[in-house]
Amino acid sequence: MTETVRRIRSVWVTSVAGLLFVAIGLFFLRFELTIRAPGVIKARYEEWVFAPYDGVIALHQVQLGQSVTNGELLMALDDTELRLRALAIERELAEAEAALEHNRIARAELVVKTGPAELVTAGERQTRLARIADIQQDIEKNYTSARDLQIISELELRKQEIERLRSELDLVQASLLAEWQQAGVPAFEGERLAAEQRRLEALVQLARRELKLVEAQCAAHRINAPIAGQVIALATRLPGMAVARGDNLLKLAATGGPFRVRTYLPERNVDLVQVGSRALMESAVFDSMLEGYVEGTVVRVAPEGAEKAGSAADGPRYEVDIDVAHSPYPLVLGSGVEVRLLLGRRPLTDLFFKTGSSLRPPARTRDQKAP
Repeated sequence: MTETVRRIRSVWVTSVAGLLFVAIGLFFLRFELTIRAPGVIKARYEEWVFAPYDGVIALHQVQLGQSVTNGELLMALDDTELRLRALAIERELAEAEAALEHNRIARAELVVKTGPAELVTAGERQTRLARIADIQQDIEKNYTSARDLQIISELELRKQEIERLRSELDLVQASLLAEWQQAGVPAFEGERLAAEQRRLEALVQLARRELKLVEAQCAAHRINAPIAGQVIALATRLPGMAVARGDNLLKLAATGGPFRVRTYLPERNVDLVQVGSRALMESAVFDSMLEGYVEGTVVRVAPEGAEKAGSAADGPRYEVDIDVAHSPYPLVLGSGVEVRLLLGRRPLTDLFFKTGSSLRPPARTRDQKAP
């Protein structure tokens, strides 16, 4: 009987000790609450390229999936009219520059020769022509006397009168030029050339600015890659297609990093994930060759879900974006990864004694702001 009692007590002690150890384990031991989902590697920085003007695609040398360098020519709009306008402006500019050079030479010549020879020598010519006119009058008087004495004919007398009238006419012109010279007419020529110089300089500057604008428009018709990356979307695939200003042409993703992983969670799990949650990811590309996990942090949880093809029975799925912080191997855009979202370590008692809803973070009130 005593042996039986001892055995019963031993069993009870062992059972109590086991239950005690189990209780201690449930209380002190913790497990990592995780959510697993497939994800896809994406570039953190993606950029759409838009059509700068209305037009027609004249050059198209890009394909979907192609890798491009920063500044590489991808497409070009037809710029025939702009190039013709540039040629016309270049011709006008050349003519204006030639006229400007001609005017500069005329101004330099005016410094050496202050005016036309007739105007500069008007005073001298007036004096000499006055003397010639007096001599012509004396000769005419002598011719008149000779005609009266019938020494010369009437015709010769009339010729002499004509010469006298010509001398008087030259004298009138010289007197007028002398008056103009005294009034400062040569200075007016300098002012006229200076005004013409300013007009031509303004014309040249205007033509140069217009030519720069047209050349800039021609350059804007050439569509270059704004970043180095990979073409992940191509809305315009063939030359000859008409586009409107602002139309999407193609989308580039930066291939050199940083990277982002996008995954989708069902409605039953999405409220467990918060911005700032850690994530470990394993690449399907390098799973068989390299070891290690890709590490990242949740940066966005979509506020609304969307039905995905083939998942209507599971309800809407929510986008979750994870920024990659560290990767032990190079990542490939578009490749798949296995995402494991780490929601924190929890005691084992939560696994046995709490419902799934109690594991969720407390709902925010209206006065609380989302992080």
